[in-house]
Amino acid sequence: MTAEAGPVAWGLAADQFQAGLREAATGEGSEQAREVAAVLREVIAGQRTGAVLEYTCREAGERRWFILRASRFAGPGPVRVVVSHADITSRRLAEEAAREHEAQVRHLQKMEAVGQLAGGLAHDFNNLLTVINGRSQLLLRRLRPEDPLRRDVALIQSTAERAAALTRQLLAFSRKQVLQPRVVD
Repeated sequence: MTAEAGPVAWGLAADQFQAGLREAATGEGSEQAREVAAVLREVIAGQRTGAVLEYTCREAGERRWFILRASRFAGPGPVRVVVSHADITSRRLAEEAAREHEAQVRHLQKMEAVGQLAGGLAHDFNNLLTVINGRSQLLLRRLRPEDPLRRDVALIQSTAERAAALTRQLLAFSRKQVLQPRVVD
């Protein structure tokens, strides 16, 4: 690369880097390679005093992250640009793993909150069902066997008992108890 001020002195590593950019400018990740080249041109031309650019590319099918830092040093003679290029893949993978772990923790916290909510609702609902069951039992004791209301009250009682069984399962879920699954109508 050359700047308007004159030729740019490149070391061997920079030549290899430039060749890699030219080669990458036509293949996969070419958009990012062109962006890196454009940033370097701007630094060399003095449009920027420096630049930091993170980008990704694929190497042997594996996604890699890199950071490029370029700084221009003005002075007499040729334009001098210091370019550092580092593979930050391990850092980015660690950051992604940390984000995934945080997402899992948030999910577990939500599940814990759902369990607490279910437990609170089940407890309140169980209190209501206790009244329904108790009153229906009292009514059944008072009603004669041939009373036409007896069948309705018995249905209320059996339904309340099934609801109480479901409530016990919710309470067990909220306390993280092992359930004994069984079929409920």
